[in-house]
Amino acid sequence: SLIYLDQMNRIGLTPHILGFLDIIDSCLSDSIDLETARHILEQLALLSTKLDDHLLLEDNFFYPAFKRRDQMAIRDIAFQFSVEYGGIRAAFMNYSKNWINPEKMMIDYAIFLSETKALFGVLRNRISREETELFPLLET
Repeated sequence: SLIYLDQMNRIGLTPHILGFLDIIDSCLSDSIDLETARHILEQLALLSTKLDDHLLLEDNFFYPAFKRRDQMAIRDIAFQFSVEYGGIRAAFMNYSKNWINPEKMMIDYAIFLSETKALFGVLRNRISREETELFPLLET
């Protein structure tokens, strides 16, 4: 079980995801120009790739490991996290589709800013919960 945690750390998905969130956050201010909007879109594309990698790793390694556990409570928690992540991923995809145009991002910047902060809060919370609630179960 610790092998999966080691693989996650070796790949560095969580730090990469948090890094992209931080980079994008650092671009957010009271207003936005076209160059910054394009830079944010590039970072969002990279973030999307890391989220896909994260999901793939969870689906192929973590959740199968949890399903093999004898304790029903652990299997239930893993299932809950799996379902929850599907919703987060869908929300991220909708967000990405809505904000694919840098000009729209500039025109509706207040909405973009609000949606970005809300979504990033959900992602950060999820990562925190994975590290404090889910991944420690692999060590038991």
